[in-house]
Amino acid sequence: MDFEDYTMSINMTGQTLLVKQGWPRDGSGQYVGSNPNTSDTSGGTPALAWSAPSGLVEGETLTITTDGTNPFGTTGPNFILLIDTYNAQGTYVSAVDDMEVGTGVTLDTFAYGSGFELENTDKLGPAIKMGCGGTFAQAQNGLTAPNRIWLDFPAHPRMFESRATYWSATNQANAASALDSNCTWQLKNVWKLADRSYSGEDTDFFITGEGYNFNNGSLAFKAGSPVVSSNTVSTIYFGGNKTNNTNDTYQRPFTDPFFHEALSDQKNYDGTTANNVVEYRSTRAGVGVVNQTTRTDLVLADSNGPTRVINSLSYPGFISGFSVDENANFHEADLYFANGEGAACRAVISDHSDYFQSTKYAAMKPLSWGNTSLSFKFRSGIFQGNLSGCYVNIIGIDNTQIGSIAL
Repeated sequence: MDFEDYTMSINMTGQTLLVKQGWPRDGSGQYVGSNPNTSDTSGGTPALAWSAPSGLVEGETLTITTDGTNPFGTTGPNFILLIDTYNAQGTYVSAVDDMEVGTGVTLDTFAYGSGFELENTDKLGPAIKMGCGGTFAQAQNGLTAPNRIWLDFPAHPRMFESRATYWSATNQANAASALDSNCTWQLKNVWKLADRSYSGEDTDFFITGEGYNFNNGSLAFKAGSPVVSSNTVSTIYFGGNKTNNTNDTYQRPFTDPFFHEALSDQKNYDGTTANNVVEYRSTRAGVGVVNQTTRTDLVLADSNGPTRVINSLSYPGFISGFSVDENANFHEADLYFANGEGAACRAVISDHSDYFQSTKYAAMKPLSWGNTSLSFKFRSGIFQGNLSGCYVNIIGIDNTQIGSIAL
């Protein structure tokens, strides 16, 4: 499968290929994988190679090859969107200069101002202000919210999304008086819709692991408790932290960035069969996995709606209760979205040889995907050019790690 426009190549030899590490397919929600510090005898250790003719330079081509012992597969992702806040110039994220979209994708320009407000945060780096109000605010149901983008794309029931979120201690303190126990708030970060409909007719849903709560009287960002909800599908709470829930370093408040990703599959979209899938993972930057959960008992379509398969999204979908004007907002960076049978197929820069033990990562735009060769548009994301101790992780069609290679 080939992707639009320009290429970058990476080649590296003599590295161990870590085989089939990641998600279970049985809905148990438990981590499945081999120890990355030992040889994986079940899959062998074939060599990977990388080449980057222009070097590991932002926006240049990175190509990764395998000797074929453990092929990448011939099905890659249908790339939809990447918002690269780290390479944005100026004080806002531009739809023209800072967003990449795939073939067949329509991106609406901003209706209010030039783009997303950008701010250089202390821990996440350049990130989008997420909250009510702000320079490019728009009216939504009597409230103000951040400027939003709309995307239309070829429909497919299988989708993957990832993004980074950060709510600083300072902004949490600013929010404490407004976001009390009686406050009404909403977060629909990536709102997936059929035909842009959110009126309760066609299918729509969103997956979020954020919110807020009070812990001993102090406000805290509530990360790692995923929710699937919409105007058409009943809200499903996944529950609290699934891993490391006895370790104080993983508990709220979260004043570090955390990374959120979800693979959703409307494989039966008649709206009556409850065996659709969501695989969710969140990590705390520099610390570890907060939640890693698989659910296979979900209904992700409205049986009454004429359109049931997702073919559009809005970002941010809807936010209330976090004021940009009062510096009570949070921040987001690095939204990546793909669909298709190969929606989960991706290459990321991470801080661990085993992707599913990484704590932070940056997804790269795919340029081509073949059985023995892959190419991507290189970017370092949150690592901001400091690649010491970083790896390229290759994730396959079943959302498990095919291999990794040190940079």
